[in-house]
Amino acid sequence: MARFLSDWRAAALLTMTVCDASAHTPHAIVMRLNTELHAILAMPNTRERLTALGLEPIPTSPEEHAAKIKTEFARWTPITKATGMRID
Repeated sequence: MARFLSDWRAAALLTMTVCDASAHTPHAIVMRLNTELHAILAMPNTRERLTALGLEPIPTSPEEHAAKIKTEFARWTPITKATGMRID
């Protein structure tokens, strides 16, 4: 694992990268990123920093993450449409 990934900000960036990459990246690469992310989230200093920020690291598989995004999208889409909510 690369030394810079011991920084929690790098872990957050890697999380976003895995989320964004999974639809367009070969499965083997997504799985490697996921493995590295799990290793980072298992580090005591990473867990402590995330917990101090009020976050709970919950490692998942790319498939579990995709299912969660799909569920959340279905949950929030009607609300955002009904309220006219927009991201500017």
